[in-house]
Amino acid sequence: MPNVDFDRSLVSNRLAQTFHSPDFKHRLLSVKAYLDYEDEHIVRLNFLDTLRPELWCIDGLARHLEPSQGRNYGLHLVESLPRIPVQFESLPPNSNSWVLYVQVSPDQEPLDDAYFLKKVRDQIGFGNFRNIDVTILPGIQHTISIETPTDDSRGRFIAPTANLSASAEFPDIIETPTADLSAPVEYSDNQMIMPPFLLERGINTVIVTALDQRVGAWLFFTLLCNYRDRSYTVNGFATSLDALDEKELVAKWNPFLVHDQQIVKTLGFEPDPDRFRAALESMHYHVHYEQNTQSWHITPPIFRFDIIHPVDILEDYLVATYYEEARPASLLSTNTIGSQTIRSELEDRLTDYMQVYGARQTIGLLLDSYENLVDRMCHDAPERLIHLVNAVNKNREYVVDSSLPPLLRNAVHPSAPYPPTTMYLFTETLFHDEQRVAHSRWKMGILLIGTDHPFNNAHTLLDALCYHLHLDYALNRSSSPSLIPGRQMTISIGDTPIGHFGEVHPEVLTRWELFYPASFIELDLDTITEMWVGEKA
Repeated sequence: MPNVDFDRSLVSNRLAQTFHSPDFKHRLLSVKAYLDYEDEHIVRLNFLDTLRPELWCIDGLARHLEPSQGRNYGLHLVESLPRIPVQFESLPPNSNSWVLYVQVSPDQEPLDDAYFLKKVRDQIGFGNFRNIDVTILPGIQHTISIETPTDDSRGRFIAPTANLSASAEFPDIIETPTADLSAPVEYSDNQMIMPPFLLERGINTVIVTALDQRVGAWLFFTLLCNYRDRSYTVNGFATSLDALDEKELVAKWNPFLVHDQQIVKTLGFEPDPDRFRAALESMHYHVHYEQNTQSWHITPPIFRFDIIHPVDILEDYLVATYYEEARPASLLSTNTIGSQTIRSELEDRLTDYMQVYGARQTIGLLLDSYENLVDRMCHDAPERLIHLVNAVNKNREYVVDSSLPPLLRNAVHPSAPYPPTTMYLFTETLFHDEQRVAHSRWKMGILLIGTDHPFNNAHTLLDALCYHLHLDYALNRSSSPSLIPGRQMTISIGDTPIGHFGEVHPEVLTRWELFYPASFIELDLDTITEMWVGEKA
């Protein structure tokens, strides 16, 4: 759920009618956003859907809140452009590039896209320039050579350039110096200050390089739509993909077939056909209804890469209509002692205790790679992991079944503090049992790294936490392959397990390249919530 800071003057100019209307906050809900903060300089919006990054720039926001009449954003925008023959050299392994040739006239004011691209890289590219990179060079590029970085800094784009008007033939190639894009960045309280990312007046070459083909194509399409909305002239494009790969990738933006029956079954009601069409067209879908088959052919706009199933389109209909027609169905449930409120209080209490003990809170991602969850953990039952198809990142497709993998990943991250240190996190875990029934549990994990007596230190911390939480616990031997045999225990209250602790196995530490002893505690917060009798925070 990223916060995005928009320049207030820019919002006021581009969204004059919407921004100054009394229902501005309500209108934001149609793009899953709410007004988080505003002052005389910025308007900060919190986006509730991280897979809608096209909204993180003023062009994308205006496209939905104050759209230009007669604009649509289909593949014809790309198909109508001339394809420029370009030779790509030294592309990083498994990367692909897209190139746009954009002309800005003297009377047009270029916008700085650095902050938007920084948000995209942080949220989708995991902050790494190797995953997503965008570079602007003046002129038309006949040959694009990309030096693969040898460290974490950005690489360089080396290209001979040529001056070109919109209608001129390609002249002879003119050499230009290397554009060094490894300039350091600085941080402020609100956002990262990046070097300006502005198109120059005249011809520009915009190069998008990405590790993931779909993300690279989406960013290329998004920039194309943005430049069109700014009334820039786009002279052509190029891509490093071969014809078959390009055809297969572009096919992901083909129409979805959705039957009336499927709509009723999914939504629980039958929307008015005119309202259904109008709502989707307001979000720039291309919609065609076929009366004979009672089905809809719905094509998403090219700046959307999160549409992978018809249910995503139906959810967009609900969002565009503010969920006014949706009615919750009654569910059969049993009353329990625990509740979301009590668990939140429990987490707040635990956070206070961990801060007193000098522990550092870290973030636990729900999805990780098979290598991290199985190979590096010496996992003995990988068939119990839950596999989800991740359209954004193929290396994040398995749901964590323990808080230990995200803790170890955080421990070996370059930004991690040097041992001795204690780290903790809260995360949801999912797994299949032996009958293939899926279970979801909310866990707290604690990792003590670089201690002289890992097992004893973990036991001491566990005992202190249980004392403060009024949990009369008992210990029994356990057998996790990630922990050292004989130095691991299950934590129970009566006959109910509430977690486990132990010393991390040296083989696991070696596979993570963590060369310090470490101990681990995990508490099942859902179970503790149901029996928690401590004082409320």
